[in-house]
Amino acid sequence: MIGAALRTHLGASLTRRRPRFVALSPRADGSLAFLTPERGSGVGTFTRASTALVRNWEGIYRECAVDEPRVEGARRVRNLLQRSQKFDFGYWSKVGVIITPNAALAPDGTLTADKWIADSGTNLKRVERPFTFITGVTYTASFYAKAAEFNQITVRFGSGGLKTVIFDLAAETVSIGSEVSGASAAITAVGDGWYRCAYTHSTDRPQTGVYIGYTNANYTGNDSDGFFIWGAQLEVGASASEYLATVAAEVTRHYWRALDGTSLHPTRLIDGVAELDYTIPVRTLSTAYSVGQRIIPINGGMPAGGNGYWYECTVAGTSDTGSPTWPTTVGNTVVDGGVTWRCAGLFRVAGYESEGASTNSWLDSRNFGNSTTWLQTNTPTLTQDQVGIDGVANTAWTLADNDDTVIASIRQQFTIADDSATHCAAVFIAKDSNESRFPRLAWQFINGTTSRNLEIRVNTKTGASYIHSSAGTSSHSITDAGDWWRVLMSLTNNSTGNTLARFTIVPVDAATLTGAADSTLTGSIVVDQADLRLNTALMDSPIITTSAAVTRASEAGNLQWPQAGNFNNNQGMCVFDWTPGYDSAATGLTNISGLLTLNSDSSTNLAYFLGASPGSVRTFAGGTASTLNTGGYSAGQRLRLAIRWNLAANQYQIGARNLTTNSAWAWGTLPAYSGYTLTGGLLRLLATNNAPNRLANLRLYDRDRGTAYIQARF
Repeated sequence: MIGAALRTHLGASLTRRRPRFVALSPRADGSLAFLTPERGSGVGTFTRASTALVRNWEGIYRECAVDEPRVEGARRVRNLLQRSQKFDFGYWSKVGVIITPNAALAPDGTLTADKWIADSGTNLKRVERPFTFITGVTYTASFYAKAAEFNQITVRFGSGGLKTVIFDLAAETVSIGSEVSGASAAITAVGDGWYRCAYTHSTDRPQTGVYIGYTNANYTGNDSDGFFIWGAQLEVGASASEYLATVAAEVTRHYWRALDGTSLHPTRLIDGVAELDYTIPVRTLSTAYSVGQRIIPINGGMPAGGNGYWYECTVAGTSDTGSPTWPTTVGNTVVDGGVTWRCAGLFRVAGYESEGASTNSWLDSRNFGNSTTWLQTNTPTLTQDQVGIDGVANTAWTLADNDDTVIASIRQQFTIADDSATHCAAVFIAKDSNESRFPRLAWQFINGTTSRNLEIRVNTKTGASYIHSSAGTSSHSITDAGDWWRVLMSLTNNSTGNTLARFTIVPVDAATLTGAADSTLTGSIVVDQADLRLNTALMDSPIITTSAAVTRASEAGNLQWPQAGNFNNNQGMCVFDWTPGYDSAATGLTNISGLLTLNSDSSTNLAYFLGASPGSVRTFAGGTASTLNTGGYSAGQRLRLAIRWNLAANQYQIGARNLTTNSAWAWGTLPAYSGYTLTGGLLRLLATNNAPNRLANLRLYDRDRGTAYIQARF
C-alpha cells in the first residue's frame, strides 16, 4: 500500500514537473522531433522557396529540397519517390502491367499492398518512375515484395537492361547482372512472407528512372499472375534506411541515431523528457578533472563542435598543456597529462538551422576549371579529381603550380559599387599535412585612387594564417569544416573609385608561412566551393552556382502556439539551446534579431539578441524588456537561454549560461509582467535573423518554478 501510494505520488509529481510542450528534441524511436512536437499539440510548418545546403552527421554537405528544414549534424533520410504505396496511381507508369490496389496486408499490417500482375501482351513488363540521377552520386532503391505466382523480381536504374538486379524471393538470393559494376543488393525477410529488396549503385552514366519488373525478356502474361509490392523508396546513400511512406510529396525525416542504432549524440532526461545533451563542455588546458567528468575536444570541425566525439575521464588528474591525439574509436583511451580519457560516443547533432536570404555572386562556384570565369595567370594546372565538400568523387579540384619559374594563380572578378560597403569572400581548401608550401589568398578592391586589399597565407595542416599584406578595414577567419578549412575574408571599400573586386587563389606562394614569395616552388592544393556575399561582413552556408548568381531564399519555421494546452499566459517558463554562427561582436548583425518570436511581431519577441549591443539577449512582453549581457560569445558556442514569466509576482526575466565554457547561470533585469502579451497563434523560430543560427531542445512549462529550479536542472 505504501509503495503503491508512493509510486502514485511520485508519478503525479513527475507529471506536474514535465513540460507541456517539447520540440527540437530527440524521440525514443531515434528520430528528431524538430517541427512536430514531442509533447504538446500542433504541427510545425516550414517554408523556404529554394534548396539549401546543410552538413550531415558525417560532416558532408547535402542539399535540402524546397521547403525542407535543415537539421545540422543529423542523419537525414529522404524518400525521393512519391506515392510509395500506390502503384496504381498515374505517378507510376505501367508497361504490360496491371496493378490491383490494396490486394494484401502490407508489412505494417494495413490492407495497402498492391498486386503487380503481368498482362496478356507479349513485351517487357514493368512499373517505372522517371528520375534524373546525378552522375557520381550513390543511390539506393528499395521496396517490399511478397511472392504470389511469381517469386522473381528485376530492378534496374534505366531502360535497355542496364544495371539489372534479380531478387529471388523463394531462394532469398540476389543476382547482379554482369553489366553492372560497383553495385550491391540485399534481400531481408521482414515477416509473413515479405522481403525488403534493396539495390545500391553509384551512377556512372546517365540513367532514366527506377524500373521494377519480372524478367529482362519479352513475356506473355495471363492478366492474373504476379507478386505483391509495397513501400517503394529511393534515397541518396549506400544502404536502405528507415522506410518513409509518401503520398503527393517527398518526405524527409531526421535521426539522432545511426541505422544500426548507434547514438549520434548523447541524450539525457530532464523532468521525464529527453533532450540532446550539450552540457558537455570543451576541454581546457592544465585543468583538474575527476573520474566521470566529460568533455569534447576544442579542436575539430564537426557540426556540433569538436571532432565529433565526447570523452569521459577514467583516471583523474590534470590535463596537459597541449592537446593529445584523440581516439575516434568508441572505447579507446588516451593519456592527457595526468588524465586518462575514454572515447565514449559520438557528438554530432547541432540542431535546427536557419538563415536569412542570401546570394552567392560568384559564378561557377565549384567549376574552377572554367577559364572564362576563373581567369588564369602563368598557366596553373587544374584537375577535377578529388572528393568534394558534398562527399562526391571528382567534384573538387587539384590546383597546381608545376612551373618553377613563376607563381601561378586563378582569380575571379566582380564589379562593385564605389562606396564604403563591406564584402565577404570565402573558399574551401582541403586539409593536408604539407608544410613545405603555403598557399596565398588575395581579396582586393581596385581601379580607384586608393586600392584596398587583404592577402593571407594558410597552413593547410593546422589552419594557421599569416597576413601577407593588407590595406584598409578587413578581417579574416579560418573555420574548421571537417576535412576542409573554410577561409573567410571580408574587406571594406573606401569610396575612392574602386569598382572591381578580385579574389585570387595562389596554390604555392612561399616555403614558410611568414617567408618571402618564391617563384621556384611547385606544388598543389585542393579547392572547392567559393562564395561571395555583397554588402555584408558575414558569411553563411555555401550556395552553389553555375553560370549565374544564385539566391537562397529566407527560411521560416513556425511552431503552433495555442494558449490552451501548450501555454499558460499567467505563469510559465521556456528553456532552449541556441548556437550563433558568428561572434557577438561581429559587424553587420540586424539590430533586433528574433530567436523566438510570437506571430512575427517584434514587440513580442520571446527571446532575441541585439546586434547593436554585442553579447546582449532580451525577452520582451510589453513595457520594459528584461535584458542580460552574456559577456560575449563566439561562433559555434552553445548557449542555453531561459525565460520565465509570472503574473502573480508581476515579473518576467531572461537568463543564460554558456554550455561550451560551462559558465554559471546569469539573470537579467526583472520588469513588470502585465499578463497579456505572450498570447498568439504561432511561435516563429529565428524569424528576423540575417545570420546563421541553430536552435535545439525547446521546452515550455506551464508553471514558473523560479531561477533556482532552472539552475539546478539546466
